[in-house]
Amino acid sequence: MAAQPSATELRQLAVRWRRKQWGGGGGDADAMTAVMFLTWLIAHAKNLRVLHLSIYMVMPLPPMPQLRHFIMFHHTLNYTATLQDLSLLANLQTLMLGNVACRDVDAEVLLAGMCHLRHVHLDGVVPSRLELPHQASLHVTLYEVLDLYHPVWVTVLPMLRTVRCSSEDDLLQLPDFLNAPSGLTHALFDVNNAGSSEKPLRLREAFMSSVVVHISCHDAHVDVWGGRWKHLCINATNDLVDCGADEKLVPFFCPDFYLEYSMDSARARSLCTYPWLAMYGYAQLFNPHKACMWKGPRNSQPVSFDDHACSCGACIECLQRSGEMSF
Repeated sequence: MAAQPSATELRQLAVRWRRKQWGGGGGDADAMTAVMFLTWLIAHAKNLRVLHLSIYMVMPLPPMPQLRHFIMFHHTLNYTATLQDLSLLANLQTLMLGNVACRDVDAEVLLAGMCHLRHVHLDGVVPSRLELPHQASLHVTLYEVLDLYHPVWVTVLPMLRTVRCSSEDDLLQLPDFLNAPSGLTHALFDVNNAGSSEKPLRLREAFMSSVVVHISCHDAHVDVWGGRWKHLCINATNDLVDCGADEKLVPFFCPDFYLEYSMDSARARSLCTYPWLAMYGYAQLFNPHKACMWKGPRNSQPVSFDDHACSCGACIECLQRSGEMSF
């Protein structure tokens, strides 16, 4: 008889529960039984290195000093109890937390004492308080523009690396923390509209010089000239209007500024009024169906919002790419 596998042999474990799996009959009782079994299993998996949980039930986390990589998507109304158990994962190196149901305003993510933690990705999680070890890099994914203005981000500026916001709302003003010194390298916004005709989005003085900025939207009313970013790309599917062009600023501050637009489209009407751009070699025509402007090396090409590969180091994609995760 072949030997039965034991919990101690587990090195990677992924559990994804759908809500409908617990509907009808004794669904709640079955779910509680499954949670008890899962808790027992991971408590006895002494060689477990990677754990991925996507669940609808609040479950306690047992001490797991052997765990190195933890991904949890918690589809519940209250995940505070689970956050409090994170301190039991003493040797964790990467952490991804996701919550797409709602936000617990009392949630605190206190990880400053986890000295081995290197990468943290918060996906839809906006904690009331956030503490990280100084060596950790923080990557944030948000789904409401309003969450960009939460004061918690100001408290972790040295660790902040990526801010990505995908929302159906308008981005009318940049949050103050984007103008402050930080460790930020990428700021990506996929929104309805950027700025407005009454109040253009001021990018001129935003971001540190090392930040890659990408804005994807329907209509863009922006003030970009003289900006100090490393790279800027704006994709506007309807209308792209520069509201702050200054001929004197372009050669000095933006020697590698590029514009992409359609000569036949009204959406590029404001860009076509600057014939001197072509004289400086800044204007190039690539796509006759989309208005786009970007800043970067002369051999660079405009990219879409989805072309930015994740580099958080904590998600499934990154762990698989690094070889830490094989499923």
